[in-house]
Amino acid sequence: MAPTSFPLFPKLPTELRLMIWEHALPAPIEEQPLYFYNQTRWTCGVCEHDIITDEKRYVNFQHGQVAPLQINIPLYFVNREAHKIALSWGVQQGLDLWPCQSQERTTTFARLFNPETDILYVAARYWSEFWYEDLKTIRRLPQLLHKPVIHPPLKYLALSAKILRERPQHFGYMLARYRNLQKVFIV
Repeated sequence: MAPTSFPLFPKLPTELRLMIWEHALPAPIEEQPLYFYNQTRWTCGVCEHDIITDEKRYVNFQHGQVAPLQINIPLYFVNREAHKIALSWGVQQGLDLWPCQSQERTTTFARLFNPETDILYVAARYWSEFWYEDLKTIRRLPQLLHKPVIHPPLKYLALSAKILRERPQHFGYMLARYRNLQKVFIV
């Protein structure tokens, strides 16, 4: 049976301990992580004043409500030395520290969804909510009728193949609606 502790670890040279801590970290995060659409809400807001139409209101996708990518790094809680290494790694990966919402009440590293760089995956079961949420928001707030709708600046979207089989007409409309799209991944 392998030993579960190494009491001589603190006596190793600092450089060697730091190398061990660095090798214990997870692999770097991909440049374009995949986020899952989860019935994110659209909201009413105020945009820059349009002189021609005197229009100030709009309906906007709240991409900040997309569940963040969470990464647990147990190394962060081992000791000061490991804490410093884990924190440095998190900063290099563009992560923030977040209080965890789980039973353990611990801290986790998280990366918020960025519509300019990250991929948003819409499962078939959420397609209707994703597709019609802006219209539902306008219906709930009649003062927004005939107001501009600002669609998210999504550049990368992943869709279930089932969506294209069941609603192929939406694909063309989607390209017109989300003009910033650069890639659509079919899963």
